[in-house]
Amino acid sequence: MVGLNPRQQDENIRRRNTYGTGTPAESIAQDKERLARLVKPVVPDPTPDPTPTPPPSNDRRIDTSAPEYRDAEYNAQIASLNKALQDYETGAQQRADRYGQDFRTGVQQMGYRPTGPAGFGDVLAEQDPNAVQAVGGQWDLEGQYDPYSAAAKGTRGLRDDFAARGTLRSSDFGQTFGEFQDRLDDQLTSMNLAKARFGENLQSDLATERSGTEERRQAVARTAQQRAMSNQMVAIQRAMAGG
Repeated sequence: MVGLNPRQQDENIRRRNTYGTGTPAESIAQDKERLARLVKPVVPDPTPDPTPTPPPSNDRRIDTSAPEYRDAEYNAQIASLNKALQDYETGAQQRADRYGQDFRTGVQQMGYRPTGPAGFGDVLAEQDPNAVQAVGGQWDLEGQYDPYSAAAKGTRGLRDDFAARGTLRSSDFGQTFGEFQDRLDDQLTSMNLAKARFGENLQSDLATERSGTEERRQAVARTAQQRAMSNQMVAIQRAMAGG
C-alpha cells in the first residue's frame, strides 16, 4: 500500500467529514436521498370541503320581502276617508230620523193615529228590503185626540152640511162620507210610498258612499305600496353600492 503524504491524508479526512465515506459521487447521492426523505411532496385532496369557508366579505343582508306600506301618510289618508264616511253616515241617520218625525207629525195632522214606529230605525245597519212598510194605526175621525185634524174637521163639516139639509141619514151622506174616507186613505198611501222611496234612496246613497270610500281606500293603499317599493328599491341599490 502506497503511503499518503500528510497533505493527502488531511484532504481525505475533510471529505469524509463533509460527504461521509465513499467516493464523492456516492456522497452526493446520499445527500439527495436524505433531502428527498426530508421534503415530502404535497398531494391534493380529491374530496372538496363540504362546508367551505367563504371569503371575507363586507356585504350586508338585503331584505327583498314585501315592504310595510302603511306609513304615516297612508294612515292619515285612511283616517280622513273613514272620518268622511262616518260623518256621511251620521248625516244619513239624522235625515232618516227627521223624516220619521215629520212623517209621524204629518199623518197625525191628517187624523191618523200610528200604533207603531213611524221612522226608519237604524238605517246604518244591514237592511231588509221589505223592512220599510206602511205605518199601522187607525183614523181618528171623531177628533178624540186632535179635533183640528183634517179627518176630524172633514167629518164634522160633512155632518153639519147634511144635517142642515136634513139628509144626514140619507144614502148620499153615506156615499159622500165614504168617498171622503177614501181620499184620506189615498193621502196616507201616498205618504207611505214617499216614505218608502226616501228609505230606498237613502240606502242607495249609503251604499254608493261606502263603495266609493272603499275604492278610495284601495287607491290610497296602492299608492302607499308603490311608494314603499320605490323606497325599498332605493335602499337596495344603496346597499349594493356599499352606501
